[in-house]
Amino acid sequence: MKRNKVLLGLFVGLMTLAGGVLNAQTGDKFYEVGPANIAGQITSIVTDSRDTTGTSAYAGAANGGLFFRSEKRDILRQFYTALGYDEDRVAVLADTAIWHRVPYFDNATNREVILPISCMFGGPDGMIYIGTGDGYVQNESNYSRMSTAGKGIYRFDPQTLTYTRLAETNTPDFAAVNGLDYYRNADTFYLFAATSKGLFRWRVVSNNWTNAYPVRVMEGFIDEVKVSRKLRTAYFSTQFNLYKIGDVTDHNISSRVACITSSNPAFAQARRIRIAIAPNDPDFVYAMTVNSAGMMENLYLTRNEQTWLPIATSTVTPFNGFTNGITAGAITVDPTNPRRVIIAGDNIWVGRGYVDGALYQWTSSSYSEHMLNGGDYMSQVFTMPFYVHSGIHTIVPVRTIGSYTINGVREEFDGLNYYIGTNGGIYISGPEFNYYTNVNHGLNTTAVTSISVAPDGTLVTGARDNSSPVIEPILTHAGGQPTISWYDNGKLGNFNHDANILFQNGTGGATAASAFQQYSTQTRRTIFTSNSGGSFGRAWTDYLDYTNTTAWTAGSAFSGDGANYGIAGGPEIGSLYLWETTNNTV
Repeated sequence: MKRNKVLLGLFVGLMTLAGGVLNAQTGDKFYEVGPANIAGQITSIVTDSRDTTGTSAYAGAANGGLFFRSEKRDILRQFYTALGYDEDRVAVLADTAIWHRVPYFDNATNREVILPISCMFGGPDGMIYIGTGDGYVQNESNYSRMSTAGKGIYRFDPQTLTYTRLAETNTPDFAAVNGLDYYRNADTFYLFAATSKGLFRWRVVSNNWTNAYPVRVMEGFIDEVKVSRKLRTAYFSTQFNLYKIGDVTDHNISSRVACITSSNPAFAQARRIRIAIAPNDPDFVYAMTVNSAGMMENLYLTRNEQTWLPIATSTVTPFNGFTNGITAGAITVDPTNPRRVIIAGDNIWVGRGYVDGALYQWTSSSYSEHMLNGGDYMSQVFTMPFYVHSGIHTIVPVRTIGSYTINGVREEFDGLNYYIGTNGGIYISGPEFNYYTNVNHGLNTTAVTSISVAPDGTLVTGARDNSSPVIEPILTHAGGQPTISWYDNGKLGNFNHDANILFQNGTGGATAASAFQQYSTQTRRTIFTSNSGGSFGRAWTDYLDYTNTTAWTAGSAFSGDGANYGIAGGPEIGSLYLWETTNNTV
């Protein structure tokens, strides 16, 4: 009976991840089953201003909602207490640095809803501003089949863990919020939102949102907006041009909009334009252009908004055939050096300028799974210190302040780290981008397209961008009970277990698991899985966890359109079934 309940909970949980709803008043407790080491698409990261060590952060997921993680015990206690947990559970969780989802309840329906988060920033008022929806749901014929229409823009209070949706944003105009930024002048707060229907601005006086409504500055698909708070200037991009607003506080703001790239042929082929402004020198404005094939045309630098200097060469390739710049891409500037810029998509590149008017010097600084296509994925690729999952969406510099003691001597430090949000979760890097740490435990955001369950409780899932992870059975984990179960029976309710990626790229397709298991010296179990690359895998052997991928056999897909790899939706994922007898002992 317990297994049946868990199966039901898992199914409903998967429906929730896909954008459905879950009744908050249900009598049964649903447990998340993982995976612990792989997460889904992380679009945005905001650090907690209360933590000077930089270890406390909020993560926004395209399909999984908002998550929080901290290594500060006092902050964790505040967080779990605000969630309503009893003191015993708070005491346990406050010692565990894992991600925890921050639930959002729709008051109108009294249901928990998973927000499809597209962008976030931490405001000067202590609130976190959250945009939802995927811009390529609505942009011509280019879209992702897993994209989810947004539900508007929210102000999130980290103290009370409550969400407030901005008035008049639960409309088609805000179904795809592509970017958010702000400017504050004394007691007046200006919020900007780039959406698939236009650029909008709010003017809020004395934090009074009662009469604050969005004003459309410009119509059309707006890809991104960045505000230079030092210069009171905003930049925003469309498909082929970059625009500037000279004074973001002007009441007649539409008259301030000026196109600053229309006479530059380099931008005429731009399918996307990503913007970055140097934090310590706003005269340095960078623009990364992506062509219709999803490849980077070039990275440009301007210091006068008239001359756009290309600073990369053709050897700088943050995108490739697996990860294109239409659906991914990140750019950020070193907050201590305006001449040092970081760009990423499939992997990370760091460029530095030394001479005015000259090309930057570039270093390829990470490896994706596509570049490390070998053997047992989880043991040989995933654990490499220079590995970062493909589909990089955001790189956030974090100032860290603290101290350490060596041989009785106390040393103070004040430095930088970087959070990196990808299609496979979050990684942390030091300032030199030469070593990466995976911090995905509890970050359960992977969108699942199909699921199968083996007799021993092993789960086989078809997962977006993560190539069919296999959730390991409880039998293989230290501390696990030797019973067929999908979750641990302890105070935490659940320790998510690790997953194994069976293919090196693509989205997991249909899965199937044999209903037969021979409990004898030679245990045999069979599972099948397929992916969007047009292939399938099979494992049958006496392994406990199915993770030795070298034992898998692979072949052509059973069905599906494996040739359609365009950005207009990708290949179909066909069905997969098994037929077997119930009285065979082989």
